[in-house]
Amino acid sequence: RLEVTLDPVDRGELLARLATLYEEQLEDYSAALETVAKRLREEPTDPDMRAEVERLGRVLGEGSDRRVAEIFAAALGGAVTLPALASSCDALEPFKLHYEVERGDTRLGTGEVRLASAGVESCYRLQQTATPHFLLRWLSGPAEQNSEFCRLPDGRLRAYGYSQHRTGVGAEKENYALEFDWSEQVVRGGRFGETEITPEHADTLMLQIRVRRWLCELESQARLDAAEPIELPYVDHRGTGSYTFAITGPESVETPAGRFDTLLVERIDADDREAKFWLEPGRNYRLVKAEQRKDDDPVIRLSLLPED
Repeated sequence: RLEVTLDPVDRGELLARLATLYEEQLEDYSAALETVAKRLREEPTDPDMRAEVERLGRVLGEGSDRRVAEIFAAALGGAVTLPALASSCDALEPFKLHYEVERGDTRLGTGEVRLASAGVESCYRLQQTATPHFLLRWLSGPAEQNSEFCRLPDGRLRAYGYSQHRTGVGAEKENYALEFDWSEQVVRGGRFGETEITPEHADTLMLQIRVRRWLCELESQARLDAAEPIELPYVDHRGTGSYTFAITGPESVETPAGRFDTLLVERIDADDREAKFWLEPGRNYRLVKAEQRKDDDPVIRLSLLPED
């Protein structure tokens, strides 16, 4: 009967009864999830349907989070345009950027930041690599970070995996991976083994995208000049924490790629650490320059290189 039922209300009621049958009488939770997924594709903005998909994902347990993300991504294909992304600014547009990396006055090498599809609709892989100058390669080989995440139908981003790896002196203390299990609301890996998280937690690399999306949202609402600081929860090899960022003003900066008019965003939650990011409006707030310093150590600096 389902295939010949055209009325949306009748079809929704039939799918609801079928999902209940699979779950309560047959205890086939996978079939129940797929049935609710059909309802979500027909009602992609219904918060109750999204909540039901997440609930059944938790019932299925470990390993279901990827399928839940795929269901949300499929539903997003038929959803309306999200208000937060109403402007032309799109922090999820794929890109590849190259940077010069320096420590104080010493050139360390080059870096690349790339955002691309992760092979599933509305899922992405953000990759950051660093290649040391040939004189320093005896100390450290190439370093690589990878963050995988998906965009949900309501526009939120959800992290799924992170890894950091390099070779050379001390690498065994720095290399680690994280696995986000949203069915249990925990993350596994790092030095902590397993810890509880909230839907807002992300790996530290993914925070780059969250800051840029924050700026896109402020731009779409014409609130860049009156923006309050934003606190972003994160997970790294030590556990959970949060960073607070603030827009501290427009600034023109010079890089090997040229001079750019940017917005300066700074981390403001730590007195002993300094982090500044110059981001370019009109180009989806791409990173033009960054500086980080701990205590009295020399500044670590990234500067945009000319495009290939």
